[in-house]
This record gives sequence, C-alpha cells and structure tokens, in this order.
Amino acid sequence: MNDEAIIQQRIVGRSARAIARAQGCTLAEVSKVLDRFTETTIDDKTRKHTLALELARLDELQETFYARALEGDVQCGALITKIIERRCTMLGLYTPQTATLQVIEAETPRETSTDKISALIETILTTRHPPIRYVVGPHQLASGALFCPWPRRNPDRLDALLGP
Repeated sequence: MNDEAIIQQRIVGRSARAIARAQGCTLAEVSKVLDRFTETTIDDKTRKHTLALELARLDELQETFYARALEGDVQCGALITKIIERRCTMLGLYTPQTATLQVIEAETPRETSTDKISALIETILTTRHPPIRYVVGPHQLASGALFCPWPRRNPDRLDALLGP
C-alpha cells in the first residue's frame, strides 16, 4: 500500500472505495492514510497562513475595482460587495440570521360549566328511567305516584315526552 498513490488518486477525484480496490486494501486503511495526510497538511498555522494570503488577494482585488465602483460601474460595485461579503465570512463577521424556535405546549382545555350541564343532560337523556305515574287526587298517593294538582288532559303525550 503506497500512501502517496492513495493521496494522489483521491486528489484527482477517485472514490475511497475504488482506491481501496485498486490498492488491495480495506476502506478503513484508505481512511487512515487520508487522516494522516490531513493532520500533517492542515494545522492551525496553515489555516492562519491561508487566511492571511486569501485576505491579501481580496484586498488587491478590492483595490483594483473600488475606484471604478465609485465612478458608477455597476458590475464593479457588485464585485466589491461580493468581496466584502467574502472577507466578512472568512473572518466570521458575517453570520446568517437564525430563527429561534420556542415550543409552546397548549393547555388542556378546562371543562366549563356549560360542558358539565351538557354532559348531565346527555346522561339524563340516555338513561332509561321508570315511568312516572301522575295522580289527580290525594286518594291515589298511597300507590307511590306523584301528585299532580291539575287534571291531566293527555297522559299519553306526557309519558311520551318523559320517556318510559
């Protein structure tokens, strides 16, 4: 297994799986070679040097097109804007806006007095009650019926309304 060959094949765009097959090694071994390459190639000093060089290049570009942008060249103005945005992004000054999510749990609805009354009415309507017998006179009270001081004109209709 040749580390340089693996790195060169990866640089030209060959997949890690294809490299492993070509080199006769495992995918894990290819990954280890690439990890070692990364550790030696990209360190803190390399990052700082690269950042400084790229910022200097942006400064040269900005210097070239800035005066023309001020004279009214729209394309140069757009390029200067892009250069400024890139510099701010590289320095961590430009961060995209983020949305803050706040989870609000809905309260369980409380039972209102109307709900309670509706439930009681529903219970009364769905529960079967024994028929109520009405009496016209006090002589019929001993039979356990309710006293009705007025004579019933249509006893069938009343029983039909109140249920069996």
